[in-house]
Amino acid sequence: MMELAADGSVWAGGDGGLSRFDPATHRYTNFTGGGAGGLSNSIVLDIFEDSRQVIWVATGDGLNRFDPQTNSFTSFHKKDGLPSNQVIGIIEDLNGYLWVSTNSGISRIDPRTNTFRNHDPGDGLVNDQFNARIADRTRDGRLLFGRESGFTAFDPDTLQDNQNVPPVVLTDFQLFNESVRLGENSVLDVQIGLADTLTLSHDDTVFSFEFAALNYRRPEKNQYAYKMEGFDGDWRFTSSARRFATYTNLDPGSYVFRVKASNDDGLWNETGTALPITILPPWWMTGWFRALVAMTLLGATASVFLWQRRAGLRRERVLQRLVTRRTHELEIARDEADAANKAKSLFLSSMSHELRTPLNGILGYAQVLKRRGLGSAVDSGLDIIHQSAAHLLTVINDILDLSKIEAGKLDLYPREVNLPVFLRTIIAIVRARAEAKGGVDLSLEALSPLPETVTADETRLRQVLLNLLDNAVKFTDAGAVTLTVDSKPAHLPGHARLSFEVRDSGKGIPPGMQALIFEPFAQVPDTERLAEGTGLGLPICRKILQMMGSDLAVESPSPYSQASEAPGSVFRFEVLLPVVERALAPQTSGARHIAGYRGTRRRILVVDDKQQNRQVLTDMLAPLGFSIETAVNGQDAVSAVLADPPDMVLMDLVMPVMTGFEAIRQIRQNEALRELPIVAVSASVLDLNESLKVGCQDFLAKPVSFDKLMEVLEELLKLDWIVRDAPRDGDAVLPAPADSDRIVTPPPLTDIALLRGLVEDGDMRGVIACAARLAEDRPDLSAFSEAVTQMATRFEDRNLLSFIAKFEAEGEVDEYRA
Repeated sequence: MMELAADGSVWAGGDGGLSRFDPATHRYTNFTGGGAGGLSNSIVLDIFEDSRQVIWVATGDGLNRFDPQTNSFTSFHKKDGLPSNQVIGIIEDLNGYLWVSTNSGISRIDPRTNTFRNHDPGDGLVNDQFNARIADRTRDGRLLFGRESGFTAFDPDTLQDNQNVPPVVLTDFQLFNESVRLGENSVLDVQIGLADTLTLSHDDTVFSFEFAALNYRRPEKNQYAYKMEGFDGDWRFTSSARRFATYTNLDPGSYVFRVKASNDDGLWNETGTALPITILPPWWMTGWFRALVAMTLLGATASVFLWQRRAGLRRERVLQRLVTRRTHELEIARDEADAANKAKSLFLSSMSHELRTPLNGILGYAQVLKRRGLGSAVDSGLDIIHQSAAHLLTVINDILDLSKIEAGKLDLYPREVNLPVFLRTIIAIVRARAEAKGGVDLSLEALSPLPETVTADETRLRQVLLNLLDNAVKFTDAGAVTLTVDSKPAHLPGHARLSFEVRDSGKGIPPGMQALIFEPFAQVPDTERLAEGTGLGLPICRKILQMMGSDLAVESPSPYSQASEAPGSVFRFEVLLPVVERALAPQTSGARHIAGYRGTRRRILVVDDKQQNRQVLTDMLAPLGFSIETAVNGQDAVSAVLADPPDMVLMDLVMPVMTGFEAIRQIRQNEALRELPIVAVSASVLDLNESLKVGCQDFLAKPVSFDKLMEVLEELLKLDWIVRDAPRDGDAVLPAPADSDRIVTPPPLTDIALLRGLVEDGDMRGVIACAARLAEDRPDLSAFSEAVTQMATRFEDRNLLSFIAKFEAEGEVDEYRA
């Protein structure tokens, strides 16, 4: 069959489902039975568009209403009020009601309320069987429905609903399935329908009520609902065929039995009738018996209490003496534990400071000398120095991290992280060690597209991954180490569930050690590698991941033995991280050689009570063109800043005379110095939060990383670096002048020849003394003297010779513009 809708679309249906043709797009949409929002059945028996332009579809299993907004159907069945699930024909009367024929009669539907009024042979129909697709309306409003022999026609306006609300009465009361007679020994003294209350004993465990609605127009269609208030949670519905309710074994107490009913057209008497019921308790549950028992128990309890009180007083005196002694012992133990914890914290803090201070000099000068490009042999030695000091620093950090974790003072500091760059950087760090072993292939695999930017504690996440990868490379002699990353759906919107897995092809882990490796100082029994670690890395990694709401799991598939064929190990964990919608600009990866900066020369005040620490920072910064001033304590720093404020202050925090904290507070009290860049430089990472509170813009942990120092300077001083490729053997790199507009006036050729001779002899002290003499004799030679001094300080003999050669080649030249 087909139906032309008001919007021009054409609907067609049959045994295979329903189709809709849209003339605007010349496209078909097909609907078949099944699924949420789909057609209830693929056998379509009729299609009808009502006066509100709503499409209705009659099927072999339900009536369907189409929703054009969601392109889905709402279905109605027998449970919703239809007389049958097989709907055969659909027509609309002049009042907007839908009439549908089924194989069990005709139903009138109010589409505004989705209510049904069903008609069957009892209402005058010849029978309740109708033919499919035969339903129509005459001009005068009569409705026609086809049957196998003839048709049924009627005027819907002549069918009047029963508007009489039926009274509801109780007609019988039964105990143990027998009707109760009236009498002296009966629970009823009047008919049940006239009773105001009903009182039953606890032995009346089974009783029933019969009820009726006084509607005599098709009483078989009357409907009933009843409930026992105090027992039933909701109404229980029944038909005229079962006009009774039975209850068994109700607890003693007060109840109300209620009944309501409807007439044959579904009009309900919501008030109905009600009967209060009281079920008496047995004698052992009565108030007087309970009071007697309570008094007896109270007397016995009082006697026992008095006897126990006397005995209790004796025990109390004994216990009081015992508690006093135990309390004193606990106080002593607590004081000793507090003292031990304070001593431990003081020891760790002192150890951190004392060890980081010399490490600052070792790592600092390793970085300074590496930047000077002294040759491959020297650079190789510097690498060994740097790696050894870095390993010692790792041990210190692991011990401090474990202590902070145990004390609950390790915090996470999430920030935006470019995930792809972060992962590539980690692989680049570990790849050098993997390549040094010769037979280990290190790779990174992403099993799914990864988010560009996430929010995480980059330092701690890097610490976990580097530790796992370092361990994998350490215990793999040949084969592969793979870092696998996968992004999975998260239950929280705006988050990603990232799964990390580090897999190696090493010897594996013994079954008995797989739980112990997460204990502090525990290590796999491999004598060749025991000296390479402290046994703290994995416990710290696991604690950090637990702080992130995750955990670290290990799997080693085969038993650990020298003869096993590289069973390998797998470490895996998952973290739930917020995803940042806007992309974070990736930082430039790879080493960069900063040779100077553009613009006016900047003055930096370095404050530290240790001469070697001041010298490290001076030698890092002076070659780049900074003017360096120093102070040995906080008091000297305050005086220097108030006299002539520098462009930046690098402030140590623990110093004699006046600490860095107090110095920063006094500097910040000056209104003009509120924005002066001050960076804390401390060997104790515990000072980070306190330094930021007193007014520092940033924090540098000793040993100072050159790259981190450059990042801080670039951000706070807004510097434009002069970046060149890292120097190689034989390269000559001239220093960047502090001011690109300065004019370098050379000395006479005799002095230039003297300087050349000193450089060729390797006498850098003589070069520095000669340059100082030239600047003192002739102030106009200060720029030339400064450039020569910088290169001599860094032992850049090749750079010095190239610089001097420029003036020798030009002869008697008065000046040279850098």
